[in-house]
Amino acid sequence: MWFELTYTFLGGMGLFFYGMKILSEALQSISGDFVRRVIRSVTDNRIMGVLVGIAITALLQSSTLTTVMIVSLVNAQLMSLAQAIGIIFGANIGTTVTGWLIAIKVGSYGLLFIGVGVLPLLMAKHRVIKQIGHLILSLGLVFMGIQIMTGAFKPLRESEGFAQILSHFAANDWLSLLACIGTGAVLTMLIHSSAAVVAITMALAMAGNISFQTSVALMLGGEIGTTITAIMASIGTSTNAKRAARAHAVFNIVGVLLLASCFWLYVDFIDKIVGGDPNAFNDAHERPWMAAHIAASQTFFNVIATIVFLPFLKTLERFVIWITPDAPVKETPHLLYLTPSVDLQAPALGLAMAERELLNLADITGRAVDATEKLLLAKHFDQKAYDKIHHYEEVTDAIQKEITVFLCRIQQAPLAPDQTLLAHSIIQAADELESVADYCAGLARALSRLNQGGEAFTEPALADLHSYTRAVMGNYRELLAALQKGEPLDQRHFEREKEALAHEGNRLRDQHRQRLETRNCTPIAGMIFTDLIVGLRKLKGHTLDVVKALSIQA
Repeated sequence: MWFELTYTFLGGMGLFFYGMKILSEALQSISGDFVRRVIRSVTDNRIMGVLVGIAITALLQSSTLTTVMIVSLVNAQLMSLAQAIGIIFGANIGTTVTGWLIAIKVGSYGLLFIGVGVLPLLMAKHRVIKQIGHLILSLGLVFMGIQIMTGAFKPLRESEGFAQILSHFAANDWLSLLACIGTGAVLTMLIHSSAAVVAITMALAMAGNISFQTSVALMLGGEIGTTITAIMASIGTSTNAKRAARAHAVFNIVGVLLLASCFWLYVDFIDKIVGGDPNAFNDAHERPWMAAHIAASQTFFNVIATIVFLPFLKTLERFVIWITPDAPVKETPHLLYLTPSVDLQAPALGLAMAERELLNLADITGRAVDATEKLLLAKHFDQKAYDKIHHYEEVTDAIQKEITVFLCRIQQAPLAPDQTLLAHSIIQAADELESVADYCAGLARALSRLNQGGEAFTEPALADLHSYTRAVMGNYRELLAALQKGEPLDQRHFEREKEALAHEGNRLRDQHRQRLETRNCTPIAGMIFTDLIVGLRKLKGHTLDVVKALSIQA
């Protein structure tokens, strides 16, 4: 019996996990743009934060993944601690969607869902229709997995040894209640999925092996156990990221403790508002009302906990700041914050993070542009500006490589055509921004050669160089301002600017050649002047290429 039970349970569990995986992929593929817009909409409004958390987790089908993503965003300084706590509240509510998916006619129509879903998946040509088929098929696999696990657990009702073990987890008194909560917490820590623990709990309960109140206690344990992944993800991150992970743990643990203090009243409350007797059997020797009761108990717990905690969001923020003080040594701000744990599991979120990192890259490149302009316009060689330019060039090179590697991993996951296009667009734009910084460093080196050789430009040459420098650098700042404001990029405008600057560059080179011919300028200074004009033209060309790359997916 035990061998058959084990492989049947593992098979059902495998179907459930695979179904949940492709369900998440299908939802993200259909709603990828929506997820990106949701992330951008995050504000300090606590209600909006809760709604964002609900939406993202409902689409990802994983509160653990949402929380890990939040920790990474806080670590990247792309989200404040208060914003993160609000989204964590919502994530706990969003994860209850999984329980309701399981509770809706569990197993009864699993094969029908598989049959209906596989036809458009194999035969349809339109991407959205194929993804809908993918979604229906995944629901069928989830339902079938639960049905198989429930069938595997049925023989356990006749096992006296198993019944004796379960007698210690009946949740009839405080000791057995704490044992159930602890068991649920440990299982979730081991599996790293509260949804899986809820599924196992439902399968055991529907098969008649555990009571409704035992199921609720195991579910509460899962709420504690699910916080361990975020805690682990925060190891080695910034202080604020650690605070976000601990806020999640405090919220869940305190919520469970408060509910445990009135546990049996809560069980009676759920029993009264949800129709049917959860412990009653039907003709198939299953409990048809059990799944809905368990799903309702999880939903009401998280909704009530959020309502209770929401007015005290700032208090919770102050508490986690108190228990997680600032590091004794000032932390060095990092420039790379793309989280590998997010890319393949949540490509839509990974793309949104890559967009934010690209804006960060554009900003750092802008600092290199500013420092280069300062160096070129200075009366005397500015060593500090020179050093800054080379520092920014090294930073942009590292960020560009990280963005490229990150997005190459994302493209290994199933992506919608527009998501693939966006990934290519970001990779190309990052490469062009890094090239802008490279040319800034090249301009700085050229001016350094002039300084080391004791050479100097004539006043007319300096006037031409300063005028051209302001025009080229101003063009990049125009691009950066549009990116920071989220405004659409006018490619034709930038093309006209490039053409005008190209003509002006040619004019300046011809004019300088005349100065060389009349010996108003030394050969070395003339060569360096030409290098600077060419470098500025190339820089302007890469600025336009950034615009072209980002206009592809607009």
